[in-house]
Amino acid sequence: MIKVLGSVLIAVFMLAACDRQAAEEDEGWGLKLSILNYTEMPLGVVYVNGVWAGGMGSWGGGTSFAGSAGVPTKWKPGMTMTVEWQDDALYQKDKDALHRAAVEVEPYTGERPSFLWVAFFPDGKVRLFPSMYGPGHPEAPEPLRQSPGDVCAKSEACAKKYIRREGYHAHGVN
Repeated sequence: MIKVLGSVLIAVFMLAACDRQAAEEDEGWGLKLSILNYTEMPLGVVYVNGVWAGGMGSWGGGTSFAGSAGVPTKWKPGMTMTVEWQDDALYQKDKDALHRAAVEVEPYTGERPSFLWVAFFPDGKVRLFPSMYGPGHPEAPEPLRQSPGDVCAKSEACAKKYIRREGYHAHGVN
């Protein structure tokens, strides 16, 4: 009887240890959501997997965070998240409509990503970049090595319309 009871206890402890190890492997990472808008079309609202991520003006982003999204600790090709958004053009047609896309998650950058950059590009493409590096950092994913404002500043027309205007002062400059 003692041998049977001992065997049962050992089996229970082994199963509990296996369950705990599996749970630790599956926890993943929670990432702060931030929008990057590399276009002149303002974004009224953005959701990632149903979680509100905020909105963003033209050629802006990377300075505020709203909501969070989880990713597994190891990146796998083909992982996607659902991104829904409303830009000003869609709002003019239907105030309740949202664009919707299954967006592939890019490979992680850095030892442990802490942000999920939701990037909107002029070609209509939306991309998701889990990274510990923000826009403008030399180790950020390649398309994010320049902030939306930096990209705009390199175009005379964009800079004139969005950056160099009467009454505008760069951050920290009076």
